[in-house]
Amino acid sequence: MKKTVGIMVTAIASIAIYETLKRYGVLDKVQGKMEREFGKASNDPALQAKGMYHSTKGEVKETFQNIGDSVKDTIEDIKDSLSTLKQVAKATCFFVCIIRYLA
Repeated sequence: MKKTVGIMVTAIASIAIYETLKRYGVLDKVQGKMEREFGKASNDPALQAKGMYHSTKGEVKETFQNIGDSVKDTIEDIKDSLSTLKQVAKATCFFVCIIRYLA
């Protein structure tokens, strides 16, 4: 039973890693590199061109993923700033109410 669970966890982790590599364009870049090298070795310009295509596709995927990550990080920073601002506003209102009460 433990062995089966271990295999299932490994399979799920492998799928997650594969999807991450795919999303960041790593698989396309590796495929492109292999195609370019095989194209050079076999003197096949079409395979070299196909390799350049896949490498470029991987670079574009990586760039867009990095942009998406940056946008998500910026949104989280804005949420944190707004939360802090909200807390400061509450504290300010509290102190203003106390000052008015004491005055």
